This record gives sequence, structure tokens and C-alpha cells, in this order.
Amino acid sequence: MRQLTSAEKGRLIGQLENGVSVKQGARNFDVTPATVRYWRRRFEEVGNVDRKQGTGLHRITTRDEDFQIFDASQRQVGDSFLTARRLAIRLGLDISHKTIINRLKEVRIHSRRAAKKEVITFVHRYIRNLFARRLQHLPAVTYHRIIFSDEKVRMPPACKLYITTSL
Repeated sequence: MRQLTSAEKGRLIGQLENGVSVKQGARNFDVTPATVRYWRRRFEEVGNVDRKQGTGLHRITTRDEDFQIFDASQRQVGDSFLTARRLAIRLGLDISHKTIINRLKEVRIHSRRAAKKEVITFVHRYIRNLFARRLQHLPAVTYHRIIFSDEKVRMPPACKLYITTSL
């Protein structure tokens, strides 16, 4: 079942006042009959179908603090991996990292976890060295298009040559 908008609640009350049954009203708006009875009773008691004043959690941050969070996340001077916790500390705000993440989501900035690169061992270096010696006659441009399978790297769109190494 879904939540009704204020306009739909008003139309539902209008249908009930015009003689539509509770069951039919529920079918018309894809809600349960209990929901229809709740909004009819609420309209009779209060006279409207608006949200109750003061329901829900109070917003912890002000509009100015929201702007500070957004602005600091965009600037990130000298820190390309700024975490939400460090951002809160940097701004001097006494809020959780989840609040920072939620405020950034509101302006369509989503957080990502940084990929962790694997430690390149001696064996990896040895195999890469063999590979480089075998293909040393190729122009340097070719090497920019090679991705080794033991690396986590964002591949550029022009990357066509993939080399996999098995150990």
C-alpha cells in the first residue's frame, strides 16, 4: 500500500461525502479500508487532512550549516578523500557523520568508498618486468592503455588492451 498525498486525501473525503463506500474508496486509491476510515474520522474530528503539526524528527542543522556542509564538500582543498566525520570536525559541527551524508544526499552528492589497492608483491613486480622486457619495442603510448588484472584502477574509455597475469 502507498501513502496518500494531501490532494488525494481531499478527493477521498469528497468521494465519501458523495456516497462512495469505504471499500470502494479504498479500491479507488489503492489503500486499505482502515486507512480510509482513519482519514474520514480525522476529517470529522479536525476538519482537515493535513499533517499534524510537529510530527517527525526536528532538523538538527540550520540552512546556513547545510550550506557550509555543501560548500566544504565541494572545495575539499588539499584533501580528495575527505570523510563525513572529518568534514564535521573541520566545520566544528556537533553532528553525526550520517547527518552529513544525508545533507549531501539532499543536494545529490553521494558518498563512495575509496577502492583499496592490493599490495604489489615481489612476484607481481617480477612478472611486470618480464612483460615490459618482452614488449619494450612498443611505443610508450601503448603502455598507457594497459591495465594489469591485479590493479584496481578506473579504466579510461579509450582503453582497449587488457593484459591479465596469472600467478
